[in-house]
Amino acid sequence: MKNLILALYLLFASSVSSMAQQTPGTLQLGLVAGPSHVFFDRDDVPYGNVTISSDIRWSAGLSSKYQLNKFFLKVDLLYENKGYGAHAILPYNGRQTQEEINQKKHFHYLTLPLLLGVDILQSGIFLNAGPYIGRLLSQITFESSSEAEKQTARRNETMGWEKFDYGISGGIGYYKEITPILNVSAEIRHNRGLYDIYNWGNYNPNSTSLLLGLHYTLATK
Repeated sequence: MKNLILALYLLFASSVSSMAQQTPGTLQLGLVAGPSHVFFDRDDVPYGNVTISSDIRWSAGLSSKYQLNKFFLKVDLLYENKGYGAHAILPYNGRQTQEEINQKKHFHYLTLPLLLGVDILQSGIFLNAGPYIGRLLSQITFESSSEAEKQTARRNETMGWEKFDYGISGGIGYYKEITPILNVSAEIRHNRGLYDIYNWGNYNPNSTSLLLGLHYTLATK
């Protein structure tokens, strides 16, 4: 009898949780974070004597989801660490060996995506897409030279870049309920920058992120 009662309870809890995900008016709040593969339009293409390469960074922040009738509206507030690597070989200029310069450029953004999404039946799989806007907080360059390998220069170069960025986001993910009011999620999201963020050139930041999340059902109508 105890096993039967437990089985009925688990079935009821699962049903309530599944209905809560689909009920119009359901509001969820959560935390998301994960690594990002960040790249610029000039990845692996020489720009003068400089070669640009992609980099692995990360993002984290708050997530909210409001269930409409068939779709859901998702708004995130994310801190994103974007950037790229740069490698340059300088002319000899009287030196016996060429000097190699390596840089890491870190872009610290506050990003606001506005996404419209849909759950695929009740499989836990979801799709979402929409625009985003980003505000540059700072841009820091770390530079090292082959002539001074143990020394790294740190420069704040925020003034050389546009303060805002915008583009489109799209993602596919999966969520799993762990209680009637809590669920976990994993989403692969791609951001495509549509704005040249460099004041004297053509640079568009792009990224593909793995966002892992924990979400709490705050209210249901």
